[in-house]
Amino acid sequence: MAAAAALVAALVTGADALGPRLAGVLASYPIILTVTGAFTHHSSGRDAIWRVLRGLAASLFGFIVFFLVLGQALPAAGLIGAYALASLSGLAITAALLAAHRVRRAEWGGAAGRRS
Repeated sequence: MAAAAALVAALVTGADALGPRLAGVLASYPIILTVTGAFTHHSSGRDAIWRVLRGLAASLFGFIVFFLVLGQALPAAGLIGAYALASLSGLAITAALLAAHRVRRAEWGGAAGRRS
């Protein structure tokens, strides 16, 4: 909790110098990862935190697609339409990544499949 509080304090203090976009980008994932990572490592060990990091890296694709689609669709589709389209796009990317992960896991089988 202290590490997350220190990150929040640093971001708040440096927000003017960073600007709104960079401060917003830096605010979400590092703070979430610090808290989630610390608790996962403590409760489940080193291998579990590697799985969390892999999952987080994969989730960033859906996150990026959501905001990319939202930014492009908002002027033409309006608020509700743009959010609906962005949500469906993000979910589609996530579903595709999960399917690819399951296929890879089934192909590898054994211990390597259980670790990822």
